[in-house]
Amino acid sequence: MIRTYSASLIMAAAAAIFITGMAPNVLGAIPQVKPFDSTILPQDVINVYKSGLPFKQYISETIKHPASLQIIKLDLGNANLQCGGEVVRTNKVICYPVISFMNQTCTVGSTTSRNCEHSYIAEYLHSQKLNETQQSKFSYVFLAKSAAETHPGSPVEELLALTRGIK
Repeated sequence: MIRTYSASLIMAAAAAIFITGMAPNVLGAIPQVKPFDSTILPQDVINVYKSGLPFKQYISETIKHPASLQIIKLDLGNANLQCGGEVVRTNKVICYPVISFMNQTCTVGSTTSRNCEHSYIAEYLHSQKLNETQQSKFSYVFLAKSAAETHPGSPVEELLALTRGIK
């Protein structure tokens, strides 16, 4: 009787995991997330970050969508203006997210934008010793800021909390 009851609980738990979509996450598959587009709010980006999905996986899915790809191209251009050129700015609060976003995005899709051809991206990351995990976080920070610009008045408390750790 106890074994039957335990087996029923295990089956019910397995069914709940499968139905709620937790199984792909547990098994290491890409969770279903909405690609970055003009409807994404800063909190949506933060939630994707909190899900543990590496930025490179998120951006690789995002750039498969033409409208999303256009926004990412614009963001890469803006990123280049903010921290690019011959002399990379040293303002870490601005440039860590910007350069991380450029590197992570261009690593996944080197033909996404001509802004991916700049050598200063790798040089900056090497000099600042930013690892993959840090770059992933900073890339999400950059996208969340981009979403905040598209949706003024959106709550950005969690975004601000993420950026407080940049020194």
